Order: sequence, then C-alpha cells, then structure tokens
Amino acid sequence: MTLVQFGYQRVDAELDMQFKNVTDERAAEILEHYLAVTGDDYVTFDKTRGFGGISDDLYSLMDTGKTTLRWRYDGPPQIASVYPGISTVSCKFIGYLYGS
Repeated sequence: MTLVQFGYQRVDAELDMQFKNVTDERAAEILEHYLAVTGDDYVTFDKTRGFGGISDDLYSLMDTGKTTLRWRYDGPPQIASVYPGISTVSCKFIGYLYGS
C-alpha cells in the first residue's frame, strides 16, 4: 500500500493485492466482483474480503475504504493460470477522497 498525506487526509493511495494459487472458481468470483462494481461503486475490505490472514496490528493500520478514503479497481484483475484449475489473480486499486 502506498499513501501520500495531504493535511490529515490520505490521497494518491495505491494498493496491490495478489491471490496466489486460488481455484479457478475463486478467480472467477474476483472477476465477477470487478464487473459488478466497475464504474459506479467502490470496494471495501475487511478480514473476510481482501485483508484475511494479516495480523490485527497491521489490519488496524490498513484503510478499509469505509471512511474518507475509498478504493476503486485500477483496471481489470490479471489472471494467470498456474496449472489446470489453479490460478493467481493480481488486483490493483486506487484510493480517492470520498466526494471527489
């Protein structure tokens, strides 16, 4: 996660996520999510969506997209086949100030 601060607000945020060795079904769910929110909605994260597996200390520092900083996909997810039925999905997000 890259963040720049303007006053007390975070701006120009970028978040790169990679989901390694997931089933093709899970990869399809990620792509379906992208298609569902593209253009008119933002993405939020929590411990069951995107931030699973990270420590509580790190989680408390992450911006979930539920306050002033909102996340949007910065392009479609990139899917790479690892072997039949298993893929790696890379997603990039950009953060913007809510209301901008």
